[in-house]
Amino acid sequence: MKNANVLLVSMLMIGLLAACSGEKEPTIDLQNLEDAVQEYSETIEKAVKEQEEAVANGEGEAMHYSELQKYLPEEIDGYTADDPEGSTAKSMGFNLSTASRSYRKSNDDGSASKVDIKLIDYRSAAMAWTAATAAFAFGMGMEVDNSKEYQRTFSDDDGKIKGLEEFKKKSGKSRVVYALGNRFWLEVEATDQTSNDFVKELAESMELNELAEM
Repeated sequence: MKNANVLLVSMLMIGLLAACSGEKEPTIDLQNLEDAVQEYSETIEKAVKEQEEAVANGEGEAMHYSELQKYLPEEIDGYTADDPEGSTAKSMGFNLSTASRSYRKSNDDGSASKVDIKLIDYRSAAMAWTAATAAFAFGMGMEVDNSKEYQRTFSDDDGKIKGLEEFKKKSGKSRVVYALGNRFWLEVEATDQTSNDFVKELAESMELNELAEM
């Protein structure tokens, strides 16, 4: 398990470097790459163990989607909110819930701007969680800035909140993703932006610390 996780993360980093080779070189601290990959491999194993123990103790149920929806903003200034959507899936010990909501705004030029927010509870879906977070959650401090896009990984001091922000410079599409604890995935996307400030402010207005502690 550990060797497989190390290989997976190493391949992801190689792919990232290759994808960026045609532009300005990404700013990535490679000095401690092996240690960082090993640390994330151990983090993955810890997440799997915690989820298995929760299931064994009868605490492995993902939050019902209707409860997840309560964490989504009721409104965003200047936007009209669609009805929230959601689902809860259970099968052979696999348990996962998703809640999402879209927000729309009409612009003076006749175009429309949109915000999409999605929150997923991976409570008893450890392998799905591993796959979803492997690309960024090991907190290596990756940063890529070129003529097409900007990307940066980040982490709080205790590692309970990790994520990735990315901005497409030509289209104005902004996106931020958070891994909260070893359980929740939060994704906020917006069109017609000039930076990632707006999506980060939206995400930070939600109960990130509360979710990360669950």
